[in-house]
Amino acid sequence: MHYISNTSTGAVTWGTPSVFHSATTRFNTHLPHCQFDDSTNRVGIMYLDEAASNTPKSLVATITGGTTNSAAYGTHATIKSGNGQNWSMLYDASLDRFIASGEIGGDNRIHACVGYITGGTTNTFTWGTSAQISTQNSNMAISAVDTNNSGKVLLVYNNHQFRQ
Repeated sequence: MHYISNTSTGAVTWGTPSVFHSATTRFNTHLPHCQFDDSTNRVGIMYLDEAASNTPKSLVATITGGTTNSAAYGTHATIKSGNGQNWSMLYDASLDRFIASGEIGGDNRIHACVGYITGGTTNTFTWGTSAQISTQNSNMAISAVDTNNSGKVLLVYNNHQFRQ
């Protein structure tokens, strides 16, 4: 992870690269996924931990700025146990919550969890109980916030039952 800051001159300053997870993480078009929490001024990071059977996990990054331009990381938290596939995460500022969604294991069902950064000096995520969103063969959950309707989230996914 690099920290980039725009100075008053418009120049870009790169911080020292840092590692947020020393084991292998799955990387694809969705992961790792970062969202800024404006209520805590911290960044939520979601990834699939390959060392733990691709379990969806998260952690909090605090950007120190100043002359060091570095990031400090909190404790890794499990979003939902199991072999995760195609997970995404968003932050809804009106709810002050993160929403993570994706597949677990081979059940081909979409699951979603709501979480938040605890704030203060703890730098931890707290995640609620997951909910199964789809009841049929589904994958590729992609979520988005509907800013016109405060507190509502749109979750889009692929339903294989209707695929021809």
